[in-house]
Amino acid sequence: MIYLLLVKISFLFYRAGEILIRVFKRILRFLFHPRYLFSSFAEDLTYYKEASLLTILGLWMLEWLILILDIVGLPEWYESFADILKFNTRPLTKNEMAIGQSVFGSSINWERVRIDERSYIGPKQKRMIYVSFYTINAYGPMSIETFVHELVHIWQFENVGSCYIPRALFAQTTTMGYNYGGLNALILNMEKNGGLAAFNYEQQADIVMDYFNLKTNRPLKWSNANQANFEVFEYYWKEVYD
Repeated sequence: MIYLLLVKISFLFYRAGEILIRVFKRILRFLFHPRYLFSSFAEDLTYYKEASLLTILGLWMLEWLILILDIVGLPEWYESFADILKFNTRPLTKNEMAIGQSVFGSSINWERVRIDERSYIGPKQKRMIYVSFYTINAYGPMSIETFVHELVHIWQFENVGSCYIPRALFAQTTTMGYNYGGLNALILNMEKNGGLAAFNYEQQADIVMDYFNLKTNRPLKWSNANQANFEVFEYYWKEVYD
């Protein structure tokens, strides 16, 4: 317990340093954000595919405000307070780290990833799991497949900042939701040289999860693909692996 407390205290300073290290990148992300307004209308992007024009504009403005909060370090401040208040929040185990790195390589800052398996607000009542920046919030142990799915949201945070939150929440309200359309949808998009961006933020997570499932001989959630189709899933996996 004393060791865990020392780790938590040391990470208060680490996260403060992260704010300074990331501020320039976050400012650039804020300045270039207007391009996402136009990409939302592009045929090959489906972040807000089923949204009305007014909803797209509203969500785009919300994202811009969120990026301002990123600049002042909201993710780091939030996680620092949460890490202290929710004392059971812990770093990854060696096994979790090995699984994560086998899928994402170094594209995620593994030192910052945390798991809270006693998250009372939300996960306990609704038996849900969600990601707040670098923390996976759950109530009780999660399956390995779910763990990989949630890591995709952390990867999304690494790449687009806190904008992943409204994009993932909106994805849950769409007709297809988490269902990326199976093997045929992946092949069709691949033939057009499309990538993960052609799928909503929950579908992206399940594509990578099904890549992991296929690689480790587990049942796939949205496809009846087999090892003969592995290269299709590998095509998308290459986007998240570094």
